[in-house]
Amino acid sequence: MLPSNVLRIVCLLVFLDAVGYGVTIPLIPLLSPTSSGVELGVLFSFYPLATLLTIIPLGFACDRFGRKPIIVLGVICYSISSLTFAFADTYSTLLLSRGIQGLGGTALWVGGLSIVTDIMQRNEIGRATSYIMLSFGLGAIIGPGLGALGSIRTPFYIIFALGGMALILSIFLPRTMPKKPTAERYGSIISDRTILMLLFNILIVALILGAIEGHTPRHLYDVEFEKWMVGVFFVVMAIAYSSIQIPLGRVIDRIGERKIMMGGFASSIITMIVAPLGGIIWMLFAIIIL
Repeated sequence: MLPSNVLRIVCLLVFLDAVGYGVTIPLIPLLSPTSSGVELGVLFSFYPLATLLTIIPLGFACDRFGRKPIIVLGVICYSISSLTFAFADTYSTLLLSRGIQGLGGTALWVGGLSIVTDIMQRNEIGRATSYIMLSFGLGAIIGPGLGALGSIRTPFYIIFALGGMALILSIFLPRTMPKKPTAERYGSIISDRTILMLLFNILIVALILGAIEGHTPRHLYDVEFEKWMVGVFFVVMAIAYSSIQIPLGRVIDRIGERKIMMGGFASSIITMIVAPLGGIIWMLFAIIIL
């Protein structure tokens, strides 16, 4: 299979993962209306928890058994989680659905990025990565909007059908193997101070975004927002996230990464401080800026 075709399939898989993730944001509080704020926080955190527990084993399995089996596993988990969400009627079932969704998303990212790295030339990887992130951004825009359509269960039937289509496409992917096993470089990676600092930064950003996703929908419902309004808010947030990527990349090329990262954290801190001081509209505006 041509590298461009593989890249298209991986972009589609990443897009569907982002759609599936985004669908749950406005719907989880409605699927579990009696849950406390802590219970909703735990429910939202089960996706990243599954990622935390499985990403290293999946990475080694990807090197050992090839990229394709891991990607197929991810699509299967994606479809199963969509179906279990559609029929979930207890809090424990929602936890299970969210955990399976996290496992599927992790497998798709690990397998997808690995297979793209295998087949693309070194001077093409940056461009390929930008296409993948753009696909993720588009999925993040469509997901919450799709979650606001129809009944609470309808969006999950739709993404289950999309998962079946993705499974068919993933079967045609080549079973490539890495040129150099990841395990050989593992020790040097975790001892690199720069990489550890970048990972720490990513952790902080993930914590902030996770808190927003976990608690903002319930708060908006409490102030009598309708489901479509919650969906639109997260669509706007995803548009802001996606539209800044290319301009920000150009600015980074001109002034460097350090200033951009420091500016990002400074604006995040200021935003989190001033967000609670105004009304609901100001809070939503501040979150979008964040």
